[in-house]
Amino acid sequence: MPVLEKLTLRRRVLGANLRRMRDEQGRLPEDAARELGCHPAKVSRNESGRSGIRQLDLKVLLDFYGVKDMKTHEG
Repeated sequence: MPVLEKLTLRRRVLGANLRRMRDEQGRLPEDAARELGCHPAKVSRNESGRSGIRQLDLKVLLDFYGVKDMKTHEG
């Protein structure tokens, strides 16, 4: 599999997991956007895998969603 396809697949998987965690917490994309200080469209792009996510934003979201397992944080 070409490198670009691997990166796209990773972004899609990460985005789907972020959406699942947000849904499990009963939070809206607007809630995540407010926590990040960004527009909800950015959250949508991250969750759909259309764009990558900065490491700092990922950490903020994982904390916001209550992820305590450091393996999940580092995974």
